[in-house]
Amino acid sequence: MITSREDNTNKRKNSVSVWIHVGYEYYAESGPGMLSIKNIAEKAGVPRTSFYYLFKDLREYKQHLLSHHEVIAEKFMIEVKTKCHNLFPDFIELLSRNSHMLKFHRQLFLNRNDPEVNSLYGHLGIMLKDLVFPLLRKHFSFKKSFENTDSLIVDLMDVYFSKLNINDLSTKNLEKSARYILNYLEDLLPDIE
Repeated sequence: MITSREDNTNKRKNSVSVWIHVGYEYYAESGPGMLSIKNIAEKAGVPRTSFYYLFKDLREYKQHLLSHHEVIAEKFMIEVKTKCHNLFPDFIELLSRNSHMLKFHRQLFLNRNDPEVNSLYGHLGIMLKDLVFPLLRKHFSFKKSFENTDSLIVDLMDVYFSKLNINDLSTKNLEKSARYILNYLEDLLPDIE
């Protein structure tokens, strides 16, 4: 039998989950500048006052959203590690299936002027780089490593996010964007191999 206390705990967890889920989608679509308690409450269909029972303020709420993204991104990276054997189609298809994560991460890229956002973007970028480089190495048949790999991969990811058509995250369009950047990289390869 569920006690009143357990029922209240479950309701609180469900409420937090709703605020985080809807806020995550809203942040991914609109960015942190458009994030407001009123907008999220309306979209979630919950009373605005419930926010203050769950979060101290909007800053704390944004920290929860960033933490939520970190968890989602880490799960994505596990999938990359276990399921992606090639850049095309494996990695690109996985990106397409994780469009909210991709949109949220692009918002991190666009809002790196915020120290907390920049810290998370950098942290996840390093982790992702370690997974993407082997796929790039395989794609280009690199025989040896080269210097400045870290900064090159991070720069490529930044270019990718800057060129991303957020309104079309289909596999076809994501691949088109990736191939555009890889063509640029290919032009550099004779100098770095």
